[in-house]
Amino acid sequence: MNKTPIYMLFIVVISSYSYAIETIIINKAVIENDPRTNYTQELLTAALQVNIHKYGKFILQNSIIMNNERAKTSILRDNFGDVIHSATHDNWEKALIPIRIPIFKGIMGLRVFLINEKLKDKFISINSLTDLKKLTLGSGHVWAITEVFKQQGFMVITGTKYDSMFRMLKKERFDYLPRGLNEVLVEFELRQKENDQLMIEPSILLDIPLPVYFFVNPNKPKLAKRLTEGLNTIIENGTFDKIFNKHFYHVFEKLNIQKRKIFKLPNTNLSPETPLEKSHLWFNVNEH
Repeated sequence: MNKTPIYMLFIVVISSYSYAIETIIINKAVIENDPRTNYTQELLTAALQVNIHKYGKFILQNSIIMNNERAKTSILRDNFGDVIHSATHDNWEKALIPIRIPIFKGIMGLRVFLINEKLKDKFISINSLTDLKKLTLGSGHVWAITEVFKQQGFMVITGTKYDSMFRMLKKERFDYLPRGLNEVLVEFELRQKENDQLMIEPSILLDIPLPVYFFVNPNKPKLAKRLTEGLNTIIENGTFDKIFNKHFYHVFEKLNIQKRKIFKLPNTNLSPETPLEKSHLWFNVNEH
């Protein structure tokens, strides 16, 4: 008869639990080796690492390549996936657990334009939103910002796939493709090889409130709690801003954002719980 003391079994169980490593599945970019995800993965790692003593070790694992809408469906239907980052949608905030901290500090809503070079004179002469609305813009049919543009009276041509938007621009299906400050330089460098007329329009900046959040699988409330605590900790200790500045400070300089004509647009689709009043969470062009 096995006479192993009960307390020894207890120690074994506790010890095994303490060294368990949690695998956290995150959404992968819509294209292979997309450098736009480097920032979000570094920020997510820092937020999870800072309270590792409380919640334990972890490993980040990329999902298969899929767009955000498909990733959300995968979580809800198949319970596959743990954390997605995306510009917020009302239905996302209801279906998943939103961590309402704008991880890009709002710069995805600060939009400059990818255009074909032969149209550059059209944009330099624009001095109002009324002028801008005379031109056509391209936007993804499921992107959160697309509905904002439509509601504000822009002429919007939509595409179904991320890659197709750049091909449509080259073929002049629309006049400009508004892109966030967090992504436009990377996209320009990647796409100019296939479109030698591609350029970043130098004179205009749209300012639209558009937070990007981490969204967590609704079956993982403990992970949501850990991530919320971790993000707040790295905001307080300065790590968040250090990571943000490392990835984006050069972008603000290169795009010369303070000398652009800034046109503000409201976003009436935001939840009342959007932390717009917490100014320290948002990038301010005028303070740069």
